[in-house]
Amino acid sequence: MKCCLDYCHEKGYEVSKRFSEAYSGLTLDRPKLRELQDLIRAGYIDVIVIYCLDRISRDPTHGVILTQEFERLNVALEAVTEDINNSELGKLISYIRGFASKLEAEKIRERTMRGKMAHLKEGKLPQGTGIGIYGYSWDKTTGKRQIIDHETETVRRMFDMAINGISTNKIAITLNESGIRTKSGSLWYPLTIRRILKNQTYTGKTYYGMTKRVGKNKVVAQPKENWILLPDITPPIITDGIFNQAQEAMKNARDSRPMKSNAAYLLTGFIKCPKCGSPIGGTTMNGKYRYYQCRGARPTATRGKICDAGYIKADKLECEVWKKVVEMASSPITILLRQYEHKCVDRINPLPSFD
Repeated sequence: MKCCLDYCHEKGYEVSKRFSEAYSGLTLDRPKLRELQDLIRAGYIDVIVIYCLDRISRDPTHGVILTQEFERLNVALEAVTEDINNSELGKLISYIRGFASKLEAEKIRERTMRGKMAHLKEGKLPQGTGIGIYGYSWDKTTGKRQIIDHETETVRRMFDMAINGISTNKIAITLNESGIRTKSGSLWYPLTIRRILKNQTYTGKTYYGMTKRVGKNKVVAQPKENWILLPDITPPIITDGIFNQAQEAMKNARDSRPMKSNAAYLLTGFIKCPKCGSPIGGTTMNGKYRYYQCRGARPTATRGKICDAGYIKADKLECEVWKKVVEMASSPITILLRQYEHKCVDRINPLPSFD
């Protein structure tokens, strides 16, 4: 008791109640412990000071129960002789609490899966996720999708343009220039267009189990035999025929511009435009002439042309760069001189600091 009182004095704690009992620490049915719990629940105690952790309980399970109750009521537990979190009993209590939390998480997951399977048996989609797919709204009451007329028109327009050989990039540019925005109000990107054109949901087919979440952020595609078809969840916007025509058109467009085996661009990702600072990448003209071009010199789906840099012949540029690499690799002194020059430049023109 004296050690506990000295500890409280050093900490500046005001001692409002003292407890001492001869009951076994293997039981929770102890008069003084019950009295302590009553005071805690009444809000009379902020900190409990004990000599060592086994004074509050010798049973790790009981220790979990008590420490959880103390935490729930915002009451700190401190020991004179040990750091509670690092003591052997404290580590065991932490392990048991972690195991119990994991067990509870598994139970919640299992109950959630049972609920989803019950919805599937009733022909209902287990959940409406996020903002939903373009062209539809989610009706929580019926558990079904509802068509949004003006978005539906845009979806049909996308498929029509794709069937007529228009690329996803040009489709995105057309929609952006027309002032049409995505469901979230953003500009259209070619990848977004492509995902819509590849989404069979627009034919009225709703599948559950196409993907599976692994961890927090990873989503893994599942084999088709694991998919579950749910009828009457999604009204069709296009026919199967239109969907198949769009897939065929995109395949033909992809096959008509295959990547040549000699079309590698060794400097892509390593050079930038001296005019605008944009990356410089490779491009092929007429299917055989290789060039490097500033990415800023070509408009994208979301911006116009921002640079007037011309084309650079790939063979000539790569040859010049390779000569420099060989020259420097064969002369270590040259490499050291280059490094020294860069250091001198950095000293003369230090990078600006941002506070």
